[in-house]
Amino acid sequence: MIENFYEITEDGELLSPDWGECNVGENFQIKKVIGAQWECNGKKVELKYADATVPMCISVYDVVIVTEKSSPDILDDELVVYEADGSERFRVSVPTVSEYSKPEKAHFYWTEFNDATGEVTQVLNDGTSDYRAKLNVQTGELSDFVQTRV
Repeated sequence: MIENFYEITEDGELLSPDWGECNVGENFQIKKVIGAQWECNGKKVELKYADATVPMCISVYDVVIVTEKSSPDILDDELVVYEADGSERFRVSVPTVSEYSKPEKAHFYWTEFNDATGEVTQVLNDGTSDYRAKLNVQTGELSDFVQTRV
């Protein structure tokens, strides 16, 4: 079970996941998040990374989701789901969605979680168009692609 989830900044500061909502206005400072820290069954778990998006904790499923670069010269092209204990559950590469997909330019934007329905949605670009897709956090399957922008 994931408890006490915090984002870690490059200067070591621990931020609650809603820190941005609390810091709007003139003095708002963008902080680079380089990892996450949480507790699982009383043990501290820490995840640090070089090139990834801000982590998303989905406590209902006991997972932490980030998108990472598989190499420094490309965009965020891998979706990584971590277990509550910090081990990797799976990695998903940006799928080929249409005959016009360009995998070398494909990337994930962000992950959304709907509290009411329990659905996890991934927003991605296949190299030509933007899509929203449902993510099964148990299997890593992306489904129900809806094109949102050409």
